[in-house]
Amino acid sequence: MDDFKKIIRARIDRFNRLWENAVGYSFEDEPKITQAKYETDMAVWQPKADEKARKCGFESMDTYIDMRFKSYDVSEKRFKINNDELNDWWSIRPQFPSPLYLYEMSVINEAERIAEFITNIADEWHATVRSVWEYFGKENGEYVDCFKFVENLKKEGYTGWDEGHSGNSGSESVLFANCLLFKPDFFPFLHGALANLVGDKGYYDDRNDIPKNF
Repeated sequence: MDDFKKIIRARIDRFNRLWENAVGYSFEDEPKITQAKYETDMAVWQPKADEKARKCGFESMDTYIDMRFKSYDVSEKRFKINNDELNDWWSIRPQFPSPLYLYEMSVINEAERIAEFITNIADEWHATVRSVWEYFGKENGEYVDCFKFVENLKKEGYTGWDEGHSGNSGSESVLFANCLLFKPDFFPFLHGALANLVGDKGYYDDRNDIPKNF
């Protein structure tokens, strides 16, 4: 819904500004920046690693790693093909990027789907959004955990849930959906999905712009 998209856009714009002030590029640019760095680092590491692998009798580093893992003996719990020098080089290879922006957006997109589903149900039932939320989110007067909440949504026809969610991203999706519905002004300032992974400072957020009443 348009209102949700405006709220989400305000959040992204805020983080774009904070990241650009801190590191010189926006939050939205983070995936391409980290990918470019990975490719540059790999271009340096891969030839050196392959050269060392050839000196040790393997076609390439990837060939060695593939053969090593295929050589694992379950009964003896050891790799029959094992070269400490190549293992050391493999351990310092550039890590494939897992951009925080994409992680954040996967949580936000799930939250938006949940918020839209709750809103549509409220319209169908001629009920308040709050009452619908509590219908799915409470049992015996107590709030259920996020996964039980989602199971209740699924029983009513919700199909948007990403089955790859961890406990962290799943619970944050439900939290973000609640914020979209009931405290939309707070949404641009809400810390959650990334904070558990990188700490609040991972947002490069000095919080000076957060209204005092929040």
